[in-house]
Amino acid sequence: MDQTVANKLSHGLYMIQNGKFLWVNESFGKIFGYSSDEIKKKNYEEMIDPDVCSTLSQFISKTNSGEMEQFEIEGKGIKRDGCLIDISLSNRRIVFDGKPTSIGSVIDISDRKKLEGKLKESQERYRNLVENSLVGIMIHENETFKYANPMALNLLGAENTAEVIGQPIDRFVHSKFKSIVSKRIENIVRDGKSVPPMYQKMIRIDGTEIDVEISGIPIQLGDISAVEIMFWDVTDKKKEEELVRYRAYYDTLTDLPNYNKFQQDYADEFNEDQYFTLLYLDMDGLKEINEYYGRQAGDMVMVKVAARLSGIIGNDGLIYRMNGDEFAIVLQGHKTDSELRSIGEKIKNITQLPIYTSNTTVRVSVTMGVVYYPNDGVEMEMLLRHADMAKNHALKEQAIYKIYDY
Repeated sequence: MDQTVANKLSHGLYMIQNGKFLWVNESFGKIFGYSSDEIKKKNYEEMIDPDVCSTLSQFISKTNSGEMEQFEIEGKGIKRDGCLIDISLSNRRIVFDGKPTSIGSVIDISDRKKLEGKLKESQERYRNLVENSLVGIMIHENETFKYANPMALNLLGAENTAEVIGQPIDRFVHSKFKSIVSKRIENIVRDGKSVPPMYQKMIRIDGTEIDVEISGIPIQLGDISAVEIMFWDVTDKKKEEELVRYRAYYDTLTDLPNYNKFQQDYADEFNEDQYFTLLYLDMDGLKEINEYYGRQAGDMVMVKVAARLSGIIGNDGLIYRMNGDEFAIVLQGHKTDSELRSIGEKIKNITQLPIYTSNTTVRVSVTMGVVYYPNDGVEMEMLLRHADMAKNHALKEQAIYKIYDY
């Protein structure tokens, strides 16, 4: 190779014979911190870290003897100032002046090694984070699990990775969510983007269900596209949310549907039925019980009356605690006068039975206003207003009930 061209190369070139340098280019000298003339006076073993020097000497000996044609090796080189550098050395055998001679190149790979070291540290930190995470982390390729961290195994009730690795993701997805999960995976792989968290049910090893919040991101396993999922147990959270949702629509004292539930049912269901009868009840005497015996006694009376009303109506209608001492009963169809008298008498008799509370016996009564849907109003507010007017009319006339007729 032309000397000028050789000196312009960024990697070091050398020629060694009998352990001594016959020639090096300028880059070789720069790598080790010597001039070309200084290097020619040195034995190559002085410039190689002892940990790799013996291996290098064996390889050179084998190439000189013809056992090996060439080799490559990575190790530590020693610079003029004593500092160690990472080098990659390649060597090939030739014959020069009738003697075995080694020629090759040296590249300073210190920056690459530092980068690899940082990458390895980063990967190790990530691995430790994943392995010790309180979030379940799994990786699946073509919808088959390839990795699961300890928390994922714990959440799925698996004793070891063998129960999960190699299993299809479908094995752990509740049937209700199989379609949407498949669609989300398809979107991740196709678009190369993460999907937002969602609630779903997963099936544990023992077949029990678990509520989880789960998200997924696309990753690469070498040249293969895969999906990493992260999930955590929200079973208790879901129960709390369901309880909050339940309490929003059911009375905490009587456990009957409340006014909010009446509104919802009216919008979603009642007006789909062509006809229904609404009884609007007001409990008489509760205010006095609260004043004389205390709120706790009044609450006990309310619970007893609610239970008795539920017993009378059964599956024939729906009962709601609307507000304070007011109830609403919804019955299918338009009830006739005789049917209303029968229902009214039953309600009167059952509510007037004595109630034992606070070491005494108390009694209450009810007054009802009756309206028909849609005759007496299509809008809920109008129907309730007319029912209240009919109830007040019944109270004024001391009747059990009055049908709205204005």
